[in-house]
Amino acid sequence: MVKFKEFSIMNNQYPILIPIKRQSIRCPNKNRELLPFTINYLKTIQKLNSAKVITDCEDLEKYAISLGAEAYLEVREDNQDELLSCYNFLKNRKIKSDYFFLMPVTHPLRDLNLFSTFETKDKDTNIDFFVSVCSFTDRKNFFVKIQNDKPTEFLYENLTRKGQDCKQYSMIDGSLYLIKNSFLNNVIQSKDTNKAFWKGKFEGIINNCPFMDIDTLQDMEKFKYIIQLASY
Repeated sequence: MVKFKEFSIMNNQYPILIPIKRQSIRCPNKNRELLPFTINYLKTIQKLNSAKVITDCEDLEKYAISLGAEAYLEVREDNQDELLSCYNFLKNRKIKSDYFFLMPVTHPLRDLNLFSTFETKDKDTNIDFFVSVCSFTDRKNFFVKIQNDKPTEFLYENLTRKGQDCKQYSMIDGSLYLIKNSFLNNVIQSKDTNKAFWKGKFEGIINNCPFMDIDTLQDMEKFKYIIQLASY
């Protein structure tokens, strides 16, 4: 296990926590494959020195170190979520900070100004956390039902695409969170941490990148293809 120096907040930067676990049922090995993109992003914006990779796997711990990141080996409980991993780390390392960043590797597309936008937001005492969101255009008129033994069918009757129909919506992106430490302490006391977390008061911050949540093998293949295209 890596031996940490005591971490202190410098230049108003908050600790950046990157929890990754060994096991991924729907997309095996995804955390190992995606970690380099998160590490390289942090190198590009010069914030890697504030980041800590939290993992339950010695192999992933060593891999994170080989990429230039500091890593922390944790003993996970069954069904432990990322919030509890963050809580345990902050508590065990005795890190003093009003806020911390949670940075899931499974949402690898982030604009380069995302961190600075989070950091410059007013920290209203009524807001429990900030989370990245993305905007998308309503294209439900093109939703279809694919059937093996029948022709593909539209799911909606109105097939026209008039300008006034192109409404913009926003949804949780989840590529970055800035969470109040005191709020996390309260969430952990709940039996359902995820439900308690989303009952908190939050503010959405636009991530000017395409939305991608890599959760399946198909998601991973699409992401690899995007990276391949970007290298042309």
